[in-house]
Amino acid sequence: MKNLKTISKSAVLAVIVVLFSFSSIAQKQKLNTQALTEYGRLWKKVDSLNNKGLPKSALTIINNIYTKAKNESDHSQIIRCVIYKMKNNSDYQEDYTIRMIEMLKKEIKNGNESINPIFHSLLADVYWSYYQSNRYSFLNRTETVDFKNDDIKTWDLKKIVSKTID
Repeated sequence: MKNLKTISKSAVLAVIVVLFSFSSIAQKQKLNTQALTEYGRLWKKVDSLNNKGLPKSALTIINNIYTKAKNESDHSQIIRCVIYKMKNNSDYQEDYTIRMIEMLKKEIKNGNESINPIFHSLLADVYWSYYQSNRYSFLNRTETVDFKNDDIKTWDLKKIVSKTID
């Protein structure tokens, strides 16, 4: 379960690089300073609630930031919100992997061309983390055919590796 709570180092590094690049683009476009300070204030509240062990309360603020960022098409804030949602939900929900996968698929479906590669990377990381956490069950499975194969719990090794690569 710890693997699900942490995003791989390469995915985190990629996200950090992208966040910094989006931040520099935003600065070049002279975004409204008041909006940036409002995001900063809201993220401080989120961090404070997380430090107090209140992930559900932090999620409420994260969802508000997400809505604001979507309305303003602020891609760096959207990505940050999705990552925080993944982390906060995994802190208190059991078997959250399936919900993370569905959330990321939805973001990819409704997302923007400029941020979809990041969501694809995060989705691949979730698939791979799930495999690593449940490797023992995948290694003993045979390939399944001729049924609706939407449930990750029923996948075989070939299917999860294929999804991760996709």
